[in-house]
Amino acid sequence: FLVPMGQQMVPSLLFNQWVPFQDWLTKNEDGKIMNMVASNQTEGRNKLLTHGNQSNPHEFAKTVEWFILIDADIKFSLPQMQELMYSEEKFVSGWYIFNPNNQTSLVGYWKDEPTLLSPEEVLSHKEIFEVDHVAGGFMKIHSSLIQQLEFPFYYVPKIERSNGDPTWIAEDLIFARNVYEQTGIKPKVIPTLKVGHVKWVTI
Repeated sequence: FLVPMGQQMVPSLLFNQWVPFQDWLTKNEDGKIMNMVASNQTEGRNKLLTHGNQSNPHEFAKTVEWFILIDADIKFSLPQMQELMYSEEKFVSGWYIFNPNNQTSLVGYWKDEPTLLSPEEVLSHKEIFEVDHVAGGFMKIHSSLIQQLEFPFYYVPKIERSNGDPTWIAEDLIFARNVYEQTGIKPKVIPTLKVGHVKWVTI
């Protein structure tokens, strides 16, 4: 369980969710929770996925079977975590909205450029469904996929739009695209697995 912490630590109102989960995990599964404070999510995710050994980035993935990435600002319940853990899909995610002022989900498709689904579009699916990209805040991926990826696993590229204007693409969208291009596996979303996303907004 990899918990990258970017510009902020675990919000105090979310700290208590980790205590019962750690207790349950210790009693029921052979899993470890690892966290790291980094200047941004890209750095944190790369360091966690390599266990800090970026000169030999695939070695850590050879020692574990699954990676579950949970951002520090995600609010979840134990049943939600269990649903993610016990999915048999190799690359699978829950979902959440961007923030109270932007109600789009953070999963979607690549067309000319990345598009995002509304919550209604996500919930219209009755079964787990395939997308082109997911946010990296509540997802599970098999280590065999990580072992096939070029390093760095996460980065933020500048891409030209169809009209020639440059745009920056979020690191988790590029990660999902690279997983597909390098392994043939696209992410899948569990439509019932909506978790919280704690964000401060100006009102």
